[in-house]
Amino acid sequence: MAIFPTSFFLVAGYTESLFLFLTVSSIFAYRTKHYIIAAIFAALSTATRIQGGVVAIFFVIDYLLNKKWSDCKKLIPAAATPIGLVAY
Repeated sequence: MAIFPTSFFLVAGYTESLFLFLTVSSIFAYRTKHYIIAAIFAALSTATRIQGGVVAIFFVIDYLLNKKWSDCKKLIPAAATPIGLVAY
């Protein structure tokens, strides 16, 4: 990504770099089972750009594909994702 011709958007003061950081951080926190932190990053990602709501779809699909349906803590980030949009 660093040598791609349009990578200057990630260095400039635009929202693309912040959005990418928050989205990747929310998925990383989700995968390491830090669901509250993933929810915070997902909500901030949605506050940055409306496309952050797509991360909620990832959380729901991962929950549905996982066979442990009793672990409802995994749905916390999906439920908290629209908070950023509402706060904006």
